[in-house]
Amino acid sequence: MLDERDRAMFAALSVFVGGASLEAIERVCGAEVGDVLDALTSLVEQSLVRQSESVDGEPRFRMLQTIREFAMEQAIESGRWDVLRERHATLFLELAEASGARVMSSDKRPWLDRLEEEHDNLRAAFGWAQEAQAADLALRMGSSLWRFWQMRGYLVEGLDRVTQALAMAHAADHPETRADALSAAAGLAYWLADGDRAPGFYEQEIEARTTLGDRRG
Repeated sequence: MLDERDRAMFAALSVFVGGASLEAIERVCGAEVGDVLDALTSLVEQSLVRQSESVDGEPRFRMLQTIREFAMEQAIESGRWDVLRERHATLFLELAEASGARVMSSDKRPWLDRLEEEHDNLRAAFGWAQEAQAADLALRMGSSLWRFWQMRGYLVEGLDRVTQALAMAHAADHPETRADALSAAAGLAYWLADGDRAPGFYEQEIEARTTLGDRRG
C-alpha cells in the first residue's frame, strides 16, 4: 500500500537496531530514498515508524521489532541488505572512533550517553564485521569502545567482543589496530580482575609494539 519511495525507506530503515537519528538515517539510507525526511514523516503518519527524542534532544526514529522484522525481509528481497549493513557499520565505526578520545575527557557524560543509546547499533555493526570478516573494522571498534564498556559495566561483553576480533582470520594483517585491540583486551581483563588473562594480553601487546617500533605505545 506504500508508494515506491516509502517502501524503499521502510525497508532501508530496518538496518538500524533500536532506532537512529535523522542524520544517521540520511547517511545510510539517503541513496535509497532521496528525500529522507519526507519519507520518514510519511511512515510516522502511517504508524509504521515512531518518533521520539534522543539523549541530545534531537528527533529519533524507530520501528517496533515485529514491524522491523518484516521490513528486513523486504530489504533482503530487494538485494540491498548487504550494502545497507556495510554503510551502517561504517557509520557506527565513525561514532566509536570519535568517542574514543572523548570518553576520558571532562565532557565524557554526553558521549557515554550517546554510546549507550546506540549500543544496539554498535553491536549490529560489530556483528556485520564478524560475518564479513572485516577484521580491521572489528579491531578498531573494539579498541575505541573499551572505555565505554568499562565505565558502563559491559566488561564481560566488551572482552568477549575484543577477543573475537583478535581471533578473526585476518587480524594479523592489521598490526597497529591489533596492538590497540590487545591493549583494550588487557584493560578489560584488568578491570575484571582476571589475573590470568590480563598479563597475557599485555605481553602480546608489548611484543606487537616492539615489532612495530612503537616505543611510545
